[in-house]
Amino acid sequence: MAKIENLQSLSSEELKDKLIESKKKLMEFQFKRKEGIDKPDQYRKLKKEIARILTVINLKRRKSE
Repeated sequence: MAKIENLQSLSSEELKDKLIESKKKLMEFQFKRKEGIDKPDQYRKLKKEIARILTVINLKRRKSE
């Protein structure tokens, strides 16, 4: 799981790539949950990571305005 400090040091393109990768992982977890393979702690951590990435992207966008 990425920390905010680590995410802030990444460029916008790297953040977008990381966001896409995390969303793909989230979709895989959703499919696994429907199949009966449930790991709620990892699912929760992944959702929080996506929220952190979006927060950093929005902070960078506001600073550039």
